[in-house]
Amino acid sequence: MGRLTTPEERAAELRARLSGQVPNRTSRKANRVASNLPNPMLTAALHAASRDANGAELSPIEARLVQMLKTFATDQEVAGYGQMYTETKAQAGKGTLSGTIFSGVAVNMNADTPYTNKDMVADARAMTADLLAIPENKIIDITTIDTECSDSTEYMEALTGAGNGITVFTAPKAEENSLKSNAATNSSGNFQMNFQRFKCHRKQDDSITGPRNEIYWAVASGSDSRKQRSFKTSEYGNIETGSMRSMDEE
Repeated sequence: MGRLTTPEERAAELRARLSGQVPNRTSRKANRVASNLPNPMLTAALHAASRDANGAELSPIEARLVQMLKTFATDQEVAGYGQMYTETKAQAGKGTLSGTIFSGVAVNMNADTPYTNKDMVADARAMTADLLAIPENKIIDITTIDTECSDSTEYMEALTGAGNGITVFTAPKAEENSLKSNAATNSSGNFQMNFQRFKCHRKQDDSITGPRNEIYWAVASGSDSRKQRSFKTSEYGNIETGSMRSMDEE
């Protein structure tokens, strides 16, 4: 995490994004590229912030988005973000947000329309190609890998530069004939993921709790036939650049 910013700096950054500019306070090229991609969830969060400031009843997902904003900014700041977003949309021509990071279903919503889980799913599907174009994100068919599988150099460099990434493991698509067959005759596979160790390639600067990192891992899985399962590991403290920790020790 970088240095803490002031309310004025955060407002200035949002104004820059609303005008199609990329803020320059990050020095990482990968982050600058990612920050210029369409961001429907930020759009939805600002739409919800505007509705919240006007006393509207928020949908469950809107309430979560607003609470997320209020974790890092005051209630007054968040209300200001919503107002700034609404005023920008209302400018003459209504094309103000064209070419900026703001996109998705919420862009075309009026103040009386809540953003829902259904809208979020639509936005996620529309963003799939853009997300996968970023090298630190990938979708892997779990049947195509083996025990000796390792990440490519390109992926590791991108992941190290960005500081985070998304990997989704999927099963192969069912063939049309198998969909028409009796479900009782279909076989299913069991896959087990063992978390053995991790390595920190570059620690983050944390100006709140000190110079060292505390890391934990959150994992979730689900399928069409079984309930979703999720868990969070214990916390691994004092993580620095080059640290390698065995995950079965804690």
